[in-house]
Amino acid sequence: MLECARCPALVRSRSRVVPGAGDLPADVVFVGIAPGRFGGDRTGIPFSGDRSGDLLRRMIDRVNLKRVFITNVVRCNPRDRRGRNRDPDAREIANCRGHLEAELALARPRLVVGLGR
Repeated sequence: MLECARCPALVRSRSRVVPGAGDLPADVVFVGIAPGRFGGDRTGIPFSGDRSGDLLRRMIDRVNLKRVFITNVVRCNPRDRRGRNRDPDAREIANCRGHLEAELALARPRLVVGLGR
């Protein structure tokens, strides 16, 4: 996964590939859309270092969830021509599907929670 080059636009815009992180096995897996340019793309950890990550982690702590794994549908930060975050397109999502499936197989969660749009 860390050497993936399937999506030329994502390879150009990312700082790094961001694999999922957390407990394995996990009771709950949170799946976002993509690493943010000020969050996971900078830190290498999904939902960390930015407002959305801070909010998600506060909510997890507040409800005292244990055995949590956090990942994204795609592993690279997609950016538009102006350098802003954008949603990944269908081909980019399809190219990363195997990575997500592998993480879910390792995590064996009781619950998968989709985040974002």
